[in-house]
Amino acid sequence: MISGQRGFPPVLWQGESKMDIFSTITAAGVASLIFSLINCLFGFRLQKFWVGLVCFLFGGVVLSLIASHLTSTGWVHAAAFFVGGAVLAALSFRLYLASLFVFSLGLVWMSACWLIPSHWAGHVAGIVAGVLAGVLVVKLTRPAIILLTAATGGFSAAKSVFLLLGLDAQAGSGMFWAMAAVGLAAAVLGAVFQFRSTKA
Repeated sequence: MISGQRGFPPVLWQGESKMDIFSTITAAGVASLIFSLINCLFGFRLQKFWVGLVCFLFGGVVLSLIASHLTSTGWVHAAAFFVGGAVLAALSFRLYLASLFVFSLGLVWMSACWLIPSHWAGHVAGIVAGVLAGVLVVKLTRPAIILLTAATGGFSAAKSVFLLLGLDAQAGSGMFWAMAAVGLAAAVLGAVFQFRSTKA
C-alpha cells in the first residue's frame, strides 16, 4: 500500500488536508466578519484609515490585473500589487476628495464582488454602483460615508455569518433573502449608531 505524506495512510492525509482547508476558510470568515462589523459601526471615525487601506488594495489589484495581461511571472504581479497600492495610498492622503471617490468606488466594487456570486456581474455592478457612491460621497461627505460604510459593512457581515454557519445564500434562494434582511438590519443599526456617535 502506498502511504500518504508524512507516513500516514492516504485517507488520513486527505482528512488532514480537508481540516486545514476548513480551518483556513473559518479563519478567513471570522476575519471578514470582524472587519465588516468595524466598518459598519465605525466607518466614519476610521475614514482616513479605511481610505488609505481601500486605496492601497484598489491600486494594487488594478495594477496587478494590468500586469497579469502583460506577463505570467508571479513576482511581477506581486511587485505590481505593492507598487500600485503604495502609490495610490500615498496619493490618498494628499488628494482628499479624489481619495474619497476612489475609496467609495473601491469599497463598493470589492463588496459587490464578495456579495455577488457571478464574477462579471459582480465587477460590473460594483463599478457602476461604486462610481455613483463616489460622486455622492464627494458631494455629501459625512452622511454619505456613514451610509456607505454601514451598508457595505452590514451586508458583508451578514454574508460572513451565513458562510460561517454553512448556509447556502446564493442569489435567488430563500437563504439569500434571509441574508439580505439580516444585512439590511445591520446596515440600519450601523448607520443609526454612526449618526448618533459622530458630530456633523
